[in-house]
Amino acid sequence: MFNFKLFKKMANKTSRTTGSRKPANPTAKSVYQMTMGGRKLKKYASIRQAGVSTNVDPSSISKATRGVLNTAGGFRWQTV
Repeated sequence: MFNFKLFKKMANKTSRTTGSRKPANPTAKSVYQMTMGGRKLKKYASIRQAGVSTNVDPSSISKATRGVLNTAGGFRWQTV
C-alpha cells in the first residue's frame, strides 16, 4: 500500500545543498567565467547559476562553452 502522507512529507523537504525544494540537477555542467585574456575569475556549479549571477543569457554561455560564440556577456566561458 502506498503511504501518501510519508510521500508528501518527503516531497516538501528542502535540499540541504541548495536550500531549494528541488534537488540539485545531477546533469548540470560546471563552468568557469574567464577574462578575455583567459584568466579564471569564478567557478559556477551550472550554466544556469552562472547566467543568473552574471545577468548573461544561459543559452549564450552554453554556446560560448561549445565554441559557437567566442564570448558571452563580455567573458569567455569554459566547462570544467
